[in-house]
Amino acid sequence: MKRNGKSVRRGFALTASIFGGALAVGAGVALLYSGSPAGTAASLASAAASTAQVSPSSLANVCVRGFSKDFCNGSLIPGTITSGSCTAGGSACKTWVVSNARLDTTVDSNFQLCASNGRCDEAPGKNGDLRAEITYTLRAQDPCPYRGYYEGKWELIAVDGTVYQGTVTGTIGAGSHRETACGAGADNCERCVDTEFTGVWRLGTEATFKGERIGGPLGIRDEIVFSMAGDFISPATASGGLNVNSGWVFVGNGDGVYVSCP
Repeated sequence: MKRNGKSVRRGFALTASIFGGALAVGAGVALLYSGSPAGTAASLASAAASTAQVSPSSLANVCVRGFSKDFCNGSLIPGTITSGSCTAGGSACKTWVVSNARLDTTVDSNFQLCASNGRCDEAPGKNGDLRAEITYTLRAQDPCPYRGYYEGKWELIAVDGTVYQGTVTGTIGAGSHRETACGAGADNCERCVDTEFTGVWRLGTEATFKGERIGGPLGIRDEIVFSMAGDFISPATASGGLNVNSGWVFVGNGDGVYVSCP
């Protein structure tokens, strides 16, 4: 990830006590939305219909504000875990799929400046609590295990009383900030695999979130779109492997835009 134009390697030296405490905080985040998956889908469809009613001529009648947040008290609680295997190219692979997992985190403003007179976060009212329900798929076999991806739905309950819902797609254990053969502009703070074992497992994650306000005025754009970067921290099994059955700590940041008028 980058802050102030500098590459920052994502790594965290977590003790067992910190690990346990962070999970306790994350697990204590309130249930942010209730109801059936069909009900959530209906809310998202309603938001999409609201945006669809915006006339093309008025699409630009909005302000684009900075959305820059820290996620410091997060947890990922697994749901239903299944495993499978297949043989490809003469070698066997093993895969985990974890469905209905719950990602909870607090959302707090990043107080850094983007210019002498500009703040990175121009949407303090959009601090609050973020919850996502995701399904993730992970590679379990060597070499270079624990790469994967996830997708799902999320909801933000903001401190200003608004509610946003949307979709998320992201990767686990796959680094994008690596040196390239292109030369200029290359970054070199990660490899293609962003995993690390230091007594606990650290799995880097990057994702894109896009959502819209629920229950806002019809015909008015009110959207949040941001990229997330961070780490999942998992305890190891007795043999030193990833503990997919355990809850994981999550820490990271989100940077993007809040689009609305006013």
